[in-house]
Amino acid sequence: MEVDLTDQEVVVASDVDVAVGTAIPLSVRADHSTWDMPSLMASFTGSVSATRGEFSIECPDLVVEYSSEGEVVSATATGGVSLIRGDWSGSAETANLDLVEGIVTLTGSSSIEGGGNRLQGSTIKVFMTSERVECDDCTMVVLTPGLD
Repeated sequence: MEVDLTDQEVVVASDVDVAVGTAIPLSVRADHSTWDMPSLMASFTGSVSATRGEFSIECPDLVVEYSSEGEVVSATATGGVSLIRGDWSGSAETANLDLVEGIVTLTGSSSIEGGGNRLQGSTIKVFMTSERVECDDCTMVVLTPGLD
């Protein structure tokens, strides 16, 4: 990892691998990162891959907001996002992750798929702890095994 510490408020790093958190850490891998200490934000760009527990995300750009205690509170992935959690996957132009509330909001060509079934909509909210889903402008494709 290459780090530039010339500006005391901003840290810039290339070819970075970061793990943040305590109970279930967030691990982020990216080609480049910029950390803005006063605003408690970190930006990751280029082949971004982030994992927290069984949840993983891949995207070109990821902005992470963290608390003064160092805990990640939210993240926004943009530029075409792919998500995987257990037995379901999703995709969208943008994904907003509220890690405090456990909500993932997908917007722009959003879809989730699991068990061979697919849900598409303009906005899809996944409530991670209750495994509940809300969808706007929704289309659902239910595949029935054994029918051709």
